Amino acid sequence: MSDFYKFKKLFTSFVTDAIIIMDYLKENWDYCLLREINDVTEYVWNVFVDGVRIQDNGHEPQFTFSQLQDWRQTFNRNIDDLELTLDDFKLKVIDNVQFKESYEYDENSKEILSAIINSYYLTKGY
Repeated sequence: MSDFYKFKKLFTSFVTDAIIIMDYLKENWDYCLLREINDVTEYVWNVFVDGVRIQDNGHEPQFTFSQLQDWRQTFNRNIDDLELTLDDFKLKVIDNVQFKESYEYDENSKEILSAIINSYYLTKGY
C-alpha cells in the first residue's frame, strides 16, 4: 500500500468539506470561518510537502529518501495528527455551521426517492 493512501483519503474528505464551506461563504460572509479554512488548508499542504521525498539519486541531499531513515515513522505520525486536526475541524466548523439554505426537492426528485424507498421495503418483505 502506498505511503500516501491514508493521506489521499483524508485529503479527499477535507476537499469535500472545504467545498461545503466555500459554498456557504458565498452567501454568508464570515471572516473567522474563512481564516479557519485557510489555516487548515495550509496545515494539510504542509503535511503533504513534509511527506514528499524524491526517491531518485541526483537530488539535493535533504530531499533524498535514503537520507531520511525515519521518514515513514515521521510521515505516519504527521498523518495521524492530520486526522485528529481534520476531525476537530469537522466538529468545530462543518457540523456547527448553520446553513441557511433549505433543500426543496422538486416533484421528480420526490418520486425517485419514494420509488427507491418502496423498492427497499419490498425487497425486505415489509
